[in-house]
Amino acid sequence: MVKCARYFVCAWFLIGLSACGLDAGAEDYVIWGEGNMGDELLESGADLLEKAGITYMIDSDSNILIQKKDLNKAAACCS
Repeated sequence: MVKCARYFVCAWFLIGLSACGLDAGAEDYVIWGEGNMGDELLESGADLLEKAGITYMIDSDSNILIQKKDLNKAAACCS
């Protein structure tokens, strides 16, 4: 019985660890547009991303950041 309980606990531990890594990196952001491109281009880039449904952020250096997973989508619609 104790042996069975140990296997059960180990199995749940391994399942828990593997579930933690399923979405790893999905929230990583990369620079899509640099802040030195000017306000007009920055605004139009943000508008294009918004229309495409791509989540973005603007950092303190006025760079547009998008999630890594959206790079191909942004390149297809907003280049």
